[in-house]
Amino acid sequence: KEIDKKIPPNRRRSNEIFQIKTNVPFQVISNIAENKHDLPGVSWISNPMRSYYHTKSLSHIIGYVGTIDEDEFFDYFNKVYDSNDVVDKTGLEQYESYLQGESGRETYKVDVHGKIISTTPDIITPTKGNDLILTIDSDIQKLVEEALGNRVGASIVLKPASGEILAMVSYPSFDSKIFNSDSRTSEYVQLLNDPSQPFINRAIQTSYPPASTFKIVMSTAMLQEDAFPSEKEIECKGKMYYGGRIFNCHVHTGHGWVDLKNAMAQSCDVYYWTIGRDNLGISKIASYAKEFGYGQPFDIDLPG
Repeated sequence: KEIDKKIPPNRRRSNEIFQIKTNVPFQVISNIAENKHDLPGVSWISNPMRSYYHTKSLSHIIGYVGTIDEDEFFDYFNKVYDSNDVVDKTGLEQYESYLQGESGRETYKVDVHGKIISTTPDIITPTKGNDLILTIDSDIQKLVEEALGNRVGASIVLKPASGEILAMVSYPSFDSKIFNSDSRTSEYVQLLNDPSQPFINRAIQTSYPPASTFKIVMSTAMLQEDAFPSEKEIECKGKMYYGGRIFNCHVHTGHGWVDLKNAMAQSCDVYYWTIGRDNLGISKIASYAKEFGYGQPFDIDLPG
């Protein structure tokens, strides 16, 4: 039954090579070699496997590879892949064709029993693929990973001068090494059904309120538009009534009278709510937010 699942009925009369099992113990290979005359068409081969140096949060960035699905076969077949090749599934593994290079080949002459009769094979030398250099700093990545800990969410460190991403951490994460194991299907299904959704890269695939970082946008808009004197004070009593609702400042007792400098230093919510309501308005806030990149797609080469 396992072999039937591996070989689609519409391709059983072809000369394709189908991979039935991976990570096969040496004893099994020895048994096949000893009985190969009784097992026509059955052989073994050594294949390279992805070796992931650091998993956890990097798994969302690097992604993983897998065998070609039935639905993908004809698309990849036209790109000179065969059914046993591994292809990208997610993450930076999408550059797999750029990294792969070209496969080599050794061709031998055999008799009707599959016994090699030529001593010198025809050899096609493999061609090395390209290297891919990331902006990720592994030391910073580990520090951010430790800082975020087991809290569900994401954290990103950028290089201000260029916008390069030095670290991108999303929790929970997963271990890319599971896709090299024999139990990868069951482990994949287990992760897929995990209510914490570890496959989601929360840095780019979810939305979160910008929180107090948005005060930078508000301050810029206020100063640029001369909407309110920066030295003038607004009283924070710890709450604001608006639209039939009460909005509480993070200091419930209030900050008292604060100007722009102290409002930013103490992250006073009421000060910025007042500026937005009475002095800037929705249109100007939205315009400046757009200039800061809010609501714009990421210029990042990760799927999702």
